[in-house]
Amino acid sequence: MIRINICCVLECTARGGQELILAIESDPVLAAEVDIGYGICMERCREGELAPVVEVDGVVYESMTTEKLVDLLYAKTGIHAAGQEE
Repeated sequence: MIRINICCVLECTARGGQELILAIESDPVLAAEVDIGYGICMERCREGELAPVVEVDGVVYESMTTEKLVDLLYAKTGIHAAGQEE
């Protein structure tokens, strides 16, 4: 199980944090493999253009997009996303 924490302060939510959650929850493979937590990123997102901030298995990623997150999570699962070649 992959553990992810998604920052839920205003800056991260306004810059796409909610879309990150929806991307995981709407993907049956990721929904089964990822344990989502919600928290704060110790205000790292207020340091310029770093939002949204997520933590995946203890590693913090800034300026996360849904595409980058989905790619990262699929790489961690070792399963290829639909439509992707090996």
